[in-house]
Amino acid sequence: RSKACTTSTSAWYEMEVRVEVASIVFRDNQGCEELSVAHALVGPQTIMLGAHTSDGNGQEGTARHQVAWDSVEISMGSYAVYCLPHGTVVPTDATHLLVYSANILGEVDDSQVVSALINDLFVPEPSNPPSSVMGTTMSRTDIKVTWERGVLHDCVFEAWQVMGAAADSTDWFVPQGCESLANYLTTECTASGLDSNTPYQFKVGAVCETSEANSPHSDLSMSAVTLPTPAYSPSQVAAHLPSSNSMLVVWRTNSLNDCEFEQSLVEAKSESVEWFVPDGCMNLIALNSYMCTAMNLAPSSSYTFRVTTLCTNAAASSVASEVTEAKATLPAATTASTPAARALLSDVGLGI
Repeated sequence: RSKACTTSTSAWYEMEVRVEVASIVFRDNQGCEELSVAHALVGPQTIMLGAHTSDGNGQEGTARHQVAWDSVEISMGSYAVYCLPHGTVVPTDATHLLVYSANILGEVDDSQVVSALINDLFVPEPSNPPSSVMGTTMSRTDIKVTWERGVLHDCVFEAWQVMGAAADSTDWFVPQGCESLANYLTTECTASGLDSNTPYQFKVGAVCETSEANSPHSDLSMSAVTLPTPAYSPSQVAAHLPSSNSMLVVWRTNSLNDCEFEQSLVEAKSESVEWFVPDGCMNLIALNSYMCTAMNLAPSSSYTFRVTTLCTNAAASSVASEVTEAKATLPAATTASTPAARALLSDVGLGI
């Protein structure tokens, strides 16, 4: 920076800035004086081009002389810092800033013109954040994420950034299926590879060519919970010790997975009656229940049985077990002998 020529009443002047291997020379093109020389330049340098903004007393100049400083990278970390007078209007169709006679450490000819995107001339107005972000449960591992676009303003759109996190976690991540969303018209994606029976929240932002124009992230979505992994079906279901009106039903309860156990559901079926819960096998709410006596059955009738593990969340309930082989009750007034009963109980591992 320098004093203005005494022959001019204006604070504006032209300067030549020449960058050489070991020095920078500033020269006033109006012929007033050589202004200053900087020595011993090593590595990338910064050059400031433009008018001073001080009134000589360390105070900022009047609005007429105020300027906005910015910079463009010329090459390999060397920058030209330039300014525009306050109120300068950049044409709406301008795309590049041209820098003339830049000779950074002798790397380019004096006559070469270096250009930089016009984006360097202003601070862009960021895009508005997306809104109405919502997650919809699709499966045990998938949630569909939707949103509404915000106004882009000065953003040159590059991609949507969708991020998710388990509701009790602060570790945000880009979920599978929501990467590389480079189409501005896209307003949904399916986040996959998630944990089962887990609530997730999502947020969305617009990524622009210039990071200053990126939108803030949206408000967080309401939690969406992936479906639970159901309990495994009971196994080793069998019917034993038929009498004229009852039968012993046994089974094994298997892994519950995401199931919060509610009860074991035992159902019977005969040739004349569809599936029903027999007397004696209702309200089996103990997890360690593994048998019941189906009562009030019809004499001389064949029955099959099945068992289902029920959970507080119906989506976690198991599929019904395989159906047992048909077994008939005895004729009326006939009961199983005590020795035979003991033998059958011993065969199924329930000996007394």
